[in-house]
Amino acid sequence: MRGYGETERPTEINEYRIEKLVTDIVELIHSLGHKKATIVGHDWGGAIAWSIAIMAPGIVEKLIIMDAPHPAVFQRNAFRNYEQMQKSWYIFFFLLQNVPESMLSRNNFELLKYVFEISIKRKKKFTQRDIEVYISSWSKEGGITGGINYYRSNLNAEFWGSLDQSIPFPKIKSPTLQIWGEEYLFLAEGTDEFVDAPLSLKASEEVNQIIAEFLDYKRGSQVKNLCA
Repeated sequence: MRGYGETERPTEINEYRIEKLVTDIVELIHSLGHKKATIVGHDWGGAIAWSIAIMAPGIVEKLIIMDAPHPAVFQRNAFRNYEQMQKSWYIFFFLLQNVPESMLSRNNFELLKYVFEISIKRKKKFTQRDIEVYISSWSKEGGITGGINYYRSNLNAEFWGSLDQSIPFPKIKSPTLQIWGEEYLFLAEGTDEFVDAPLSLKASEEVNQIIAEFLDYKRGSQVKNLCA
């Protein structure tokens, strides 16, 4: 996705609008010679995956979402739950200009390294070497701003001002799998209103296994790098 890793990092905040992020993925699929694909996304990738299924439904074979609510469910539930609002303070922090970059990059990204260390449950699966790869990416010009601009572009004042508006969302027609950490299950409540297709909701640590079963892989087949 633009703004991350070795991809291009536009400097204009509007270049990270969800419509442009969707276009990026659609064009990537077409450039690889495919008309349809199974779309898998986590966190912001999940938000983009939902949006692809809404804006470009014809390209979606199956949809797999991890820890990302449907946009309509997000608008309705995410900030009407006090506990979740407390956990989401960082969203408002990211809307500030320059301050997040300054604080997060201080002392060679010490704060971000600390967040990784306290939040990763499977320590053996995510090593210090993995963290160093992230630091290498963040250290490049615009390396941390690109990811923050997702928030600035899509969760700005325009978004907050529209929360009370009734926005029609077309129903998703592709088979859909949602995978959640157990503490975030409430963010999935009501998703079935917006999916007119088989919908599976799972709360589990065995992510690859669940995805493989959803995709009807044969016993013994391997699914790699689905959560990269």
